[in-house]
Amino acid sequence: AWQRQWLSGEVLAAEVDYWRRQLAGAPPVLELPTDRPRHVDLSMRAGSVGLSLPADLSDALRHLARDSQATLFMTLLAAFQVLLARYSGQDDVSVGTPIAGRNRLETERLIGFFVNTLVLRTELSGSPSLKEAVARSKQVCLDAFSHQEMPFERLVDELAPERSLAHTPLFQVMFTVLGGAGGSARGAETRGFGELRLEGIETRAVDLGSAGAKFDLMVTLERRDGGWTTWLGYNTDLFDETTVLRLAGHLETLLAGALSEPQRPLVEIDLLSPAERSQVEREWASGPAFPAPTATVAELFHRRAQGSGGAPAVLFTGHGDGDRRLSFAELDTAAEELATELLARGAGPGVPVGLCIDRGPEMLVATLAVWYAGGAFVPLDPSYPSERLVFMCRDSQPVLVVSRRAVVETVPEDLRRVLPEVVLVDDPVAVDAVGAPSRGRLGGGAPGSPALDDLAYRIYTSGTTGQPKAVEVSHRNLAHTLGVSAARFGFGPGDLMLYAAAYSFDISLFESWGVLLAGGAVDLVTHDQILELEPLVERLERVTLVHTVPTLMRQLVAYARSHGERRFAGVRRVFLGGDAVPADLLEDVLEVFPEARVEVLYGPTEGTIICSSYAVPRDGSPPGVRGLLGRPLPGAVLRLLDDTGRPVPPGVPGEIYIGGPCVARGYLARPELTTERFVEIGAVAGEGESARDRWYRTGDLARWLADGHLEFLGRADHQVKVRGFRIELGEVESALRSHPRVAEAVVVARLEASGDRRLVAYAVPVEGEEPPTARELRHHLETSLAEYMVPAV
Repeated sequence: AWQRQWLSGEVLAAEVDYWRRQLAGAPPVLELPTDRPRHVDLSMRAGSVGLSLPADLSDALRHLARDSQATLFMTLLAAFQVLLARYSGQDDVSVGTPIAGRNRLETERLIGFFVNTLVLRTELSGSPSLKEAVARSKQVCLDAFSHQEMPFERLVDELAPERSLAHTPLFQVMFTVLGGAGGSARGAETRGFGELRLEGIETRAVDLGSAGAKFDLMVTLERRDGGWTTWLGYNTDLFDETTVLRLAGHLETLLAGALSEPQRPLVEIDLLSPAERSQVEREWASGPAFPAPTATVAELFHRRAQGSGGAPAVLFTGHGDGDRRLSFAELDTAAEELATELLARGAGPGVPVGLCIDRGPEMLVATLAVWYAGGAFVPLDPSYPSERLVFMCRDSQPVLVVSRRAVVETVPEDLRRVLPEVVLVDDPVAVDAVGAPSRGRLGGGAPGSPALDDLAYRIYTSGTTGQPKAVEVSHRNLAHTLGVSAARFGFGPGDLMLYAAAYSFDISLFESWGVLLAGGAVDLVTHDQILELEPLVERLERVTLVHTVPTLMRQLVAYARSHGERRFAGVRRVFLGGDAVPADLLEDVLEVFPEARVEVLYGPTEGTIICSSYAVPRDGSPPGVRGLLGRPLPGAVLRLLDDTGRPVPPGVPGEIYIGGPCVARGYLARPELTTERFVEIGAVAGEGESARDRWYRTGDLARWLADGHLEFLGRADHQVKVRGFRIELGEVESALRSHPRVAEAVVVARLEASGDRRLVAYAVPVEGEEPPTARELRHHLETSLAEYMVPAV
């Protein structure tokens, strides 16, 4: 009654005004990395773990608190909030803490429950040291203690934050210090959880068990026998015990490092223990050793052709020209003859030569011929818009372009004006850009010998400026990746790979030359055959190796099921890549390809095709919606680093950095971009080494799982904020695509007239299926995504 009487009028207005200002713009959710997605139907199932901190930390904590004129509670709070900031990637951290509520004289000796909950919001930007963080924490605590009379339930009503069943309002982590730390439990003399000394009364502790997980985390630091014990209660719907134990251990590591150097910026203190660092950097981040290449792909193929002779290399079926085959010897001879012409026309080591060819065996002949001439090929896909091709020609400056007569005759005028001399692969006579013959072909000749460090190709990828950028890859890069692929996946004679990728994408090299070098063959399909599906499905009856993107695989699976539940028992390996692979699709692939080992591949063009793989188990436990990237391939190194360039602990999101012989040269004529994305960081081998290694900064986010596999989390530049929530659009898109009747999906954050953003989803239904309703899609998303991630439309 006295509180209600006092907390009214101007006093209430002042309290509300303080808390409104203090919590204005605070993130609605502390985005700690969880082991499972946050759902609207979270239970209150709780787990708890305990961990004792070394006794020597107590003295250091007391000294720092005294020097900072702060309490132990304020000091411990500062360290804990910094840890939460490191885990979440947020520098604006709010936690709750209980306060005794006995600041009035008449309540000091009164038996009863007066505890209130305070929200302690600390802003940790600017890389503060522990001493600076304690100063900020001290001010936050003093201000909050001065406004502690506002009941938490009343505060929530007054501020009216957007409510969700998936999380508690204002904060999701409760922080408590017991043992006379001068903070949240002021007013009673406690010694641990078990003893309470009251004059004339004998007390005994009774363990009532856990009342359930009211918050994501409930952290209690208890002072015992001169040391500290950390107790962590957690919601088992969100966290595993190993994850919470790891967090407690990282608090100890952070405290030890920060207390030894209180003035050092906390972001510079490594959270990883020596054992964790060794495990992450040596066991997980680095693939097995692999011999360095000693020959280029061109040399390796020439040797293979001499040994394989008449064995089939290329199959091309169902085209207008009829079924065609090229043996290894025929492919080798045709490439040698064309290479001789290219050499006569100016090709040579590292010299760019454009390839403007439609799909057919000539595509492989031309590629090999450019390498035999020592040059580097530049894909100029004739299906691209002429404006894009004009830019690529002007940017890459090829000395020659290899094409087919049928393609040259359809070249638009604006492209025709910028094309250099053209050599026709189907009739090797050099012609100029308007079709006039130049010179007859030169026969014979032997393949050239480009050096391993010479340029092998330039492939254009999309750029943030709207103009594509050319990634330059050396023969050493390519020979390494293809050698690793053949060894890792067991390619060999008798294999037949479905070759469906466009040659303007580097994965086409994996589909073709990766198998050819091992003595296998490729079954080349046209773009029209891919669109028709039936010719593609027919090929699945005879090939042994399949690679495709998730969207096409979903169509293939649906087609196969709708035409007699077909199964492809002859396929021994299925490769999926290019996008996150939904769990339901993996289940379907395992069923439709019953004898195949299914692999998820990962690698940007700058990492030379692929640099990690994940073998999907056949034990009923496929990965979640985001998908797994597996582990680095032999020779590759994948590190996860935070914004300061330091390794992140297991479970914590970090950006993928790729190292090793797969890292490309850089970007053509983009020195600033090359410097930005191809960086030098300390070698993996250990701290303090003078050696510097070159790494590609991918912009992809991932985290280490407890078993050492990488889990893909999306793009660092594909995140948006909606109503204060940080959302990865790709995660929502992947969840939408996991619906069995959705073929493709795009999610955008649309700016409304009010200035607010909201998520809007666009879905393409699977052909032949009834389109799902918006209500069905929302219900589907609610099973795997947090409520705030479900699009409104």
